[in-house]
Amino acid sequence: MDSWPLICSCVTVTKMSTTASTETAKVANNRRRKFAPLGIIFGVLGLALFIYFVRKAGVAEITAGIGRLGPAFLLVLAISTIRYIVRSLAWTKCI
Repeated sequence: MDSWPLICSCVTVTKMSTTASTETAKVANNRRRKFAPLGIIFGVLGLALFIYFVRKAGVAEITAGIGRLGPAFLLVLAISTIRYIVRSLAWTKCI
């Protein structure tokens, strides 16, 4: 008898959560459409800034720095890649 209100409340919470997540998804889709032009603008600005700094530092200087690191550069790159993969998987589990 004592478990019945608990089961009932779980069903209610599940229904409310489903409705809330559907509403959240609709709002998120609207925001994506609304901010897509800003995303493109900031993406282009970020790429332009990257090109500027690569030219300012010089491609030869950058490749020389990578050469000085040697195999350690690949280790740093691998660790960074694994970090992004793990964070992406964590986000997919949260949502």
